[in-house]
Amino acid sequence: NGKTDKDMPVFALGLAYGTTRELSGHYKKIARSDVGAQQGIPIYIGQDFWTRLTGDKNFYMELISVFVDVFKNEDYSSLLSMDLKDLAKEIESKYFTKGKLDIKKF
Repeated sequence: NGKTDKDMPVFALGLAYGTTRELSGHYKKIARSDVGAQQGIPIYIGQDFWTRLTGDKNFYMELISVFVDVFKNEDYSSLLSMDLKDLAKEIESKYFTKGKLDIKKF
């Protein structure tokens, strides 16, 4: 495509999923930042990221398909429930005393 090593960014940011439309303000601010002599930071998102990483244009869609199949065939609700209970216990131990919110623990 006529690009030389000089044209390639020294620093870039890759996001494993999403689209440019979904890019948050934080990432847009990063994209406008400079790193050393490099003006602006390219952000590669979703399919563009995976294509650049693997060289395979179909990799991203195949990856999504695998995730959908795995999660469709398994019930992770009990695992989520366990995580929520563990999180509740952790919050209670850190911020509550005798069942009441303890402001001094903040």
